[in-house]
Order: sequence, then structure tokens, then C-alpha cells
Amino acid sequence: GRVGLVRASVRAFNPLRRKFYSLPHDLLLLKAERTVSESFQDLWRAVMRTFASVSVLLASAIFLSSRAWAQSGGVACENLLLGQYVCQDPVIDESTQAAVGCTVNRTVRVPCMPVLGTVCSNRTFNGTEEGFSREATCRYVGDKHFDTALALSVFLGMFGVDRFYLGYPAIGLIKLCTFGFFMLGQLVDVVLIATHTVKPADGTDYVVDFYGARLDFLTKNNATYLLPND
Repeated sequence: GRVGLVRASVRAFNPLRRKFYSLPHDLLLLKAERTVSESFQDLWRAVMRTFASVSVLLASAIFLSSRAWAQSGGVACENLLLGQYVCQDPVIDESTQAAVGCTVNRTVRVPCMPVLGTVCSNRTFNGTEEGFSREATCRYVGDKHFDTALALSVFLGMFGVDRFYLGYPAIGLIKLCTFGFFMLGQLVDVVLIATHTVKPADGTDYVVDFYGARLDFLTKNNATYLLPND
């Protein structure tokens, strides 16, 4: 056990400690039966014996630790490295064309399967079993459709109908009274809506086809894999 290892470590260092304290005494008194070279030789042999003992103790500690780690099931599945697991894509709702269960912070939990033969969390996985789940980015959509908002901005934007539809009644009223800021505001809103810069007032995303025309902002984190340069 750990107590035995500590006691063995203390016993292993005792010869070195005794030789270290006896060497100055030998050098000062110059005993007839012991020369300086002999004292250094004894000290060197004590150092080597101590080094060998410490090496054996370290190897034993590493072996015991690795065996305990293996018996405990290894690492937790959540701490697997990239490439040791495969996560599924989010389930897409056909009506909203967005991930089912997407939260307001635009994340959704997806199941992840450790690869075949991976041992984690006291289990050995076959490649098809769910080991844990991770957060994936998603689009938090409401009831406003992108194609409807863009069509209203193009054909009725001078009356502010697009702004009324998106939930901005004040701006819509100003556009209505000024004929779309003399058509200039209508042109600006068409560009802003087309590039998804102006979204519904409630903070949700547009309902867009999953592979439809939309603007996605690319980000990276610790789980992002960057291809090496050729």
C-alpha cells in the first residue's frame, strides 16, 4: 500500500544520508583506514543503490496507479479526445427546418458514440452505443419566414409592412409616413433582410429551408478540427 511505499522510500535514502554526513568527518579527520578516494567511492555506491531503490519504487507506483486506473474504467466518456467518438447530427423538424429541442442560447444536445473498442466510464463500447451527449449549435427559429419577410420588403417595403411583420412597429410607422424614407430606407431594408442582418424582433431566427439561402457566422472552439496546410 501507500504506507509501505513511503517506508521503503525512507529506508532507501538512509544509506545515502549516512554517507553524506560521514564524508565531511572523514575528510577532516583523515582517518588512516579510509582515504578520500575511498570515501567518494562509498558515497557513489550509496548514490547508485539509492537511485536503484527509487527507480524500483517509482516503477511499482506507476504500475499500481495504471492498474487502478484500468480497473476504474479509464477516463470518463465526456473527456474522450477528438476522433475517439462520433456524434450524430441534430434531428431536424420538417415544419421549421431547424433542430428539434434547440434552446434559446442556440444549442442542442446530440448523442455521441465512442468508437469500437473504446473503454470509458467502466464500459467497453461497440461503436453504436451512446456514451454521452454534447452540445451542438442550432438555429432557434420562431414563426417568421425569411421568404415572406424578403418579399414584403421588396414589394411593400415603402409602406413599412416588412417592419410591421418582423415586430418593429415604430420603424414601420415611420416608413409608412415617409414612403419608405423616400425609397432609400426600403432599399436599405431589402439588403439588411437579405443578409439576415435584420431578424425578427423577438430574437429568433428566420424559418428557412435547411439548405436554403441563409447567412451563417462561422466560429471555432476547442472541438474544431483544422486541416493541416498542404
